[in-house]
Amino acid sequence: MAQVTAAVSGTIEDSSGSAVAGATITVTSLETGGRRRTNSDGSGNYSILSLPLGAIEVRAEKTGFKAVARTGITLELDQNAKVNFRLEVGEFVSQITVS
Repeated sequence: MAQVTAAVSGTIEDSSGSAVAGATITVTSLETGGRRRTNSDGSGNYSILSLPLGAIEVRAEKTGFKAVARTGITLELDQNAKVNFRLEVGEFVSQITVS
């Protein structure tokens, strides 16, 4: 059983650098398939606590913007991974792999 001691947080902005409130952020464990979701606040910030360790995908989406997914992130003990997003207007899906 994975230890639950990591977190993901960041900021969601549009292409002009303005905060995007109400974006849905989904963290998916690539090892178990488990998912956790939250929404960005009025300042575009989000945080998801108590995540299991291991490889994850983080996805940000909001109606009217292109969804963006980030992979290549591995959560370690007591880590708070910062994953910021810049959303572009549109409806297409973009995926960025971090290595």
